[in-house]
Amino acid sequence: MTAHDGWDALRGGFRADWTPTGADSLTLQGDIYQSKYGETLTVPSLNAPYSNTFPNNGNYSGGNILGRWNHSSEGSSMSLQMYYDNTTIADNSLFVDHQNIFDMDSSMGSVLGIRSNSCGDWVIARFAIGTTRVSPFLYSRIS
Repeated sequence: MTAHDGWDALRGGFRADWTPTGADSLTLQGDIYQSKYGETLTVPSLNAPYSNTFPNNGNYSGGNILGRWNHSSEGSSMSLQMYYDNTTIADNSLFVDHQNIFDMDSSMGSVLGIRSNSCGDWVIARFAIGTTRVSPFLYSRIS
């Protein structure tokens, strides 16, 4: 039996910072990735020979993007951030999972004299949408 242990990955990303005025700043950044692999799995079995060995292929892929706005003035600051992530994991013999995650939050703060005062940190929206399919671990495969 061959090792069946190949692996490769590709990643990329960017970041851009911009200051349109002295009080405001913007950031936009993102990443994408894809990875494929092969492996040989041995799982227990209740039947003789009490284990099964088979090749398994899988891949991970996805990407994310983040946007942030900061505003600072004398004595106070405010920020708003939004984030989106898409992930797919396919471990073909064991499970498949796909998720979309969105997060948006903001915060405000002020400085009074020498004391810092936080007005709040709010998560405006956070949700995840996904599907997962899990296969049983006991297989009856014939090599």
